[in-house]
Formats: sequence, C-alpha cells, structure tokens
Amino acid sequence: ALMQREITDYSAVTQMSRSFQVYHSLWKNVNYWMDNRVKWFSETFEKVDANAADRFTEEGPKALAACVRAFREKAKETEGGEKFKDVLVIAEKIKKEVEEFKVQVPLLVALRQEGLRDRHRQEITRKTGLKLAEAELPNFQAYLDNGFQSHMSVCVEVGEKAGRELAIEKSLGEMENIWARVDFEMKKHKETGTFVISNFEAVETVLDQHLSDTQNLMVNPFKGPFGERIDKWNESLIGVSNLIEE
Repeated sequence: ALMQREITDYSAVTQMSRSFQVYHSLWKNVNYWMDNRVKWFSETFEKVDANAADRFTEEGPKALAACVRAFREKAKETEGGEKFKDVLVIAEKIKKEVEEFKVQVPLLVALRQEGLRDRHRQEITRKTGLKLAEAELPNFQAYLDNGFQSHMSVCVEVGEKAGRELAIEKSLGEMENIWARVDFEMKKHKETGTFVISNFEAVETVLDQHLSDTQNLMVNPFKGPFGERIDKWNESLIGVSNLIEE
C-alpha cells in the first residue's frame, strides 16, 4: 500500500450515503411542500408563482412515490422494520396531498398566465358564467371556492391561447425594438456623387430574418388580436426591402 499503510475501507460510507438518500429526498420534498402550499393557496394571487407549483407537481410526486416504496420495504423487514412505519405514514400523507394539488395546478397556471388580458377574462366569463375580473378574487383558494375548478378545461384552453398570443406580441415588440436601433451607415460611392449603404449585409441579414418571422406570424392561428399590426409590420419590412434593393 502507498506510504506502507493499510488501505482504509470506506465502503461503509458509500452505503450510508445511499441509505441516507431516501431520507434526504423525503424531507426535501416535505419541506418544500410545507413551505409553499400556504403561499400557493392563500398568497395574493398576483404574487403566486404558478410555474414553480407546476414544476414541483411534475417531479415531487415521483420522488415521494419512490420514498413510499423504499420505506414500505423497510417497514416489512422482520428486524427493526417497525421504526419505519411512522416515516412511511408521513411519506404517504404528503404524497397524497401533492397529488391532490397536482389536479388543481393546470387551473392555477391558466389563471396566472402572463398573457391573460381582459379579452381572455371576458371569454372565460362568457363560456363559464363565472365572473373573472382582474384582481377580483384575492387568492387561488377563492377561485376554487367560486367553482372555477369545475370549468378547468375552459380556463386552460383560454390560458394557453393567451400564452400563444403573448408570444406573438413579444415577437413583434422585439423586432420593432431591433429596427429602432438599426443605423443605415452611408458612404460615398466612388465619384458618382451618390451614396450606398456600407453595412448592407448586416441590415439585409436582419431584414431577411424578420421577413421570414413575420410571414410565420401571418399564418399563426393565434394572431387574431394582432392581425392588423402584423400586416402593417410586414408592409414596412417589404418597403425597406424595396428601398435597399434599388
């Protein structure tokens, strides 16, 4: 052995680490759930992080199910198995609570959709008969108490549409902001007394990309509220294209 000493056997440490993993997973998920469930249900609705709830309910139940299986096996052991039963009860309880919440999360995500505008709230009201005005209900529990869970499919459909429309709105805004910063650098063209665009290739690259992006927006099924704006933007880009090609 190196340094003329016996090699220390650390295999027990590895085994301890593996044994501890299930405890770590359980308490990590239990702690996260206990810290956040009150916020998700009772916090001022505009402050609720619906995406965090969505991420947790995707991964949390899987991790908790693995913990339940592990502690169930340990509880079956003939020697010392009894001591795992209390932990198993906790794991099963939290797993059940999280799974029940997971069913409600699509509604939470839909109603907290960043792109939700008055037109979407009015559509939900029209289709469900439930009044939905911005900041009318204080928290998610209030939405559940007022029957929105029964109309989750409508809320999710409208919420998804709001998200798609927001993506279009942002795409238009980004293109407009880019062109607001575009400078046409001019230089004399030989001795002709005329000028040419010296950064033509850079401008053309942006123009070609935005013409393609705008064409995609024009055939997007969710363009509705922005149809006229998209058409005008396309006309502007075509005008720039015709100008620099002359």
